[in-house]
Amino acid sequence: MLWPKPPRRCRLVGAGGTSRNFDGHRAVLVRDSDGVRLFSRSGRDVTAVWLDVALAGMALRPGTTVDGELVIWRGGALDWGAVQSRAASTPARARTLAAELPAS
Repeated sequence: MLWPKPPRRCRLVGAGGTSRNFDGHRAVLVRDSDGVRLFSRSGRDVTAVWLDVALAGMALRPGTTVDGELVIWRGGALDWGAVQSRAASTPARARTLAAELPAS
């Protein structure tokens, strides 16, 4: 199984509502007692190229799972090219890109 198991008890925040669809990189953030892991839609661990998001995820309580899109803003607009560059980069290059344009 590629996806981590969801916690036995979970509280849905905003269940039944709608959300905006951004042009980003789909990911699942899992915060557990060991830290934070980010997974792509295919289940691949992408934590190394989205470390800025993983570090921000440390503020969440262990047992939290967030499904969403990773986006990069540039000049007040979403930058799909920057998202694609980050997603396809090596971990070392991702650190440089994150310093220039952090993800949300």
